[in-house]
Amino acid sequence: MTRLKIRSNKIKCKKCGDIIESKEGWNFKKCKCGAVAVDGGHDYLRRVGAEDDYIELSDYKEIEPYEDAERVEKAIKLIKSLISNHGWMQGSIMEGSKKIKIDKNGIEALKMILAELGEEDE
Repeated sequence: MTRLKIRSNKIKCKKCGDIIESKEGWNFKKCKCGAVAVDGGHDYLRRVGAEDDYIELSDYKEIEPYEDAERVEKAIKLIKSLISNHGWMQGSIMEGSKKIKIDKNGIEALKMILAELGEEDE
């Protein structure tokens, strides 16, 4: 199953010429004549009105499942590393020389995330 990576979520009303854009989820926008509306920001594409009444101007790309899997695997690796290093992280998995320190509550939350993903912390 592919999903969308939405860069911009906008349409142009053919009746009034208004270009409307939703920039965040739950950001419902109507054109000035009220014929069409857009919603969803970068989370989802929602249109209100007849398809013949607007021109689609959104910019998005379809992401294949393997791209998501690679991102999830990198996140799991980062979480496991944070747990095993008692909340400290510098460099290695992350780009640059950023430092992270997570307290005990944060580590417990990370363990719960791993459990939800069906992963074991090492």
